Amino acid sequence: MTPQYTEGQRVRVRVGRGRDAFAADVIEMRGEKVRVRLVLGGATHVVRPDQIEEARPAYSLPEPREYVHIPTDPAHEKRIDAILAATRERQRNAARPVPKPPRAKWDRSYADFVRGHACQNCGTPPRSEHAHFGINHGGALKADDRRANALCGSDPATGREGCHAFWHRRGSLPIRTDAALVKMPRAESEALLYRWQVDLLIEWLDAKGMEPEEDVP
Repeated sequence: MTPQYTEGQRVRVRVGRGRDAFAADVIEMRGEKVRVRLVLGGATHVVRPDQIEEARPAYSLPEPREYVHIPTDPAHEKRIDAILAATRERQRNAARPVPKPPRAKWDRSYADFVRGHACQNCGTPPRSEHAHFGINHGGALKADDRRANALCGSDPATGREGCHAFWHRRGSLPIRTDAALVKMPRAESEALLYRWQVDLLIEWLDAKGMEPEEDVP
């Protein structure tokens, strides 16, 4: 006697030449064969009863439940509306693109002008190094050429470490003593570098006969 299956009944069938059984839902009976739809992928197959390894009882929908509306406090509803409005506002703001910082400007003439100064930290005569310093750029990018200071370089012949190299190695400017180099506090170093940058820019603009622009730091 051919087993009978109902529409929507979950079974496990072997299809093709493989031995693995796959979950499927019964679509209809076709005489002695069964038409099923695979749960994974949705492909339909017509199989023989001997290809069905397991059959679960047909699934029936539960009886619908009756829902009772429970009145809420108007003040509580207002608080919920405020929370939802704040959440939507945060989502809108999060979806906005982040503006990119202004592109750094490269100015070789200004770099040469900086190199022509004595070291702004220890007073070593030029030629100094054009030392970038600024926080409006990515970690892998140099700052604008105008955000720079004149710092002395290292001397391989004497083994003297320059202020520029010390800054990159220790994250601060050195205080030169007869015995060794002493690390200056970082906050003090950054304040000095910013002030010296302004001094260089003012001197540069005066030499060119120009007025400061809005984007000049």
